[in-house]
Amino acid sequence: MKKIITTVLVTLVLIFSLSTDIYASASTFDVVVNGNNTKVYNVGLQMEGKNVSSDFAPYIYNDRTFVPIRVVAEHFDSQVDWFQASKSVTISKGNNLIVISVGKTEAIKNGEPIKLNNDSAPMLVAYPNGEYKTMVPLRVVSELLGYDVQWNQSSRSVSINGGTKAEEKPAPAAPAAPTRTGVEITSIEKVNGSTKNEQVKIKANGEIKYTSKFDVENNSLYIEISNAYFNIGGKNEGIMEPKGNLVQYLEYKSNGGNTAKIRIQLNRNVNPNIKASNGGKELNVSFTNIVTAIRPIIYEGESAILVEGVKTSEHNIIKLNNPFRYVIDIKDATFLSDKKFEKYDISMGYVKEVRASQFVPDGNYSANDNIVRVVLDSLGETSEGQVKITMLGDDMVIIPKLSS
Repeated sequence: MKKIITTVLVTLVLIFSLSTDIYASASTFDVVVNGNNTKVYNVGLQMEGKNVSSDFAPYIYNDRTFVPIRVVAEHFDSQVDWFQASKSVTISKGNNLIVISVGKTEAIKNGEPIKLNNDSAPMLVAYPNGEYKTMVPLRVVSELLGYDVQWNQSSRSVSINGGTKAEEKPAPAAPAAPTRTGVEITSIEKVNGSTKNEQVKIKANGEIKYTSKFDVENNSLYIEISNAYFNIGGKNEGIMEPKGNLVQYLEYKSNGGNTAKIRIQLNRNVNPNIKASNGGKELNVSFTNIVTAIRPIIYEGESAILVEGVKTSEHNIIKLNNPFRYVIDIKDATFLSDKKFEKYDISMGYVKEVRASQFVPDGNYSANDNIVRVVLDSLGETSEGQVKITMLGDDMVIIPKLSS
């Protein structure tokens, strides 16, 4: 027993000695973490075998090595953007989009959630020069960006390899004012169609060429406009808070690469719908429910028609004659079908069949509306019938009844 205890004690002493040796020769500096002044241990940074000098050095904090995500990602030619309202960072390169948020242990990569360790949440840290940087543990760099990361004890440095390094360019002799070229985006405003759900209209002085991605987990829409910049009331970046039914806030910003970026944060999960108009000089961004299926059901003992995916959409009911039929126009909705028009073999009460389509708004609606039109065709034997509509969770229930 004494021999076992002695062995354990010797092992603990060795571990403590090694741990102490890691910090023995390390220089320290102060940063502000979570509002508290904190002393951290400075470490070097190598990328693709070369020493990288930065005002924002990696450091060891709580036995974990943290690196500035912007410095690392931009070194490998990724575009990095900070969104103040949500305290989140987007990292984009090619078709890849990564979103990390300060204090959150879940990241999003190409729309898919990635769980981080509880002690791996990104931190917003103030350096001695007063600037703030988003810092992430070294392991997160490997998991999200796919780079090979190593710790070199002899040089007390972090080595990051495996990315596609940006082409090295000579520094300019003197800083020059940024040259704005391309399409000028002059307006972003909230508009409404025929419902309380707001839409976003973007206007420019030329054709808007864009790509978009929707982060389903966080209900965030990202729009990137190439060869463009913002000039909205003289500002090239800003935050809008329409305080509407759907849009929580909107952030926009230009960067030095003539790319304009917009993030729209929504209150719930809906389907973004972007339409170009006015020769491509305007974009109308609306948010619709997705009609995924139409099928017969029994609802509270009655034959009924279930329209799946309607959620809280507003609707109009129109009764038409010659021939007799009911039309239900579901607003703020998109018809999920490869076809623009579908027929359903659904027969009940006075209903012979059901038709559905993505309806092009006429003079009774706003041009900005997205409408799914459902038509209940009758058997032709009667012109007397009623229709009742109720909601069942995220679905609409249509109950056709013969008049008594």
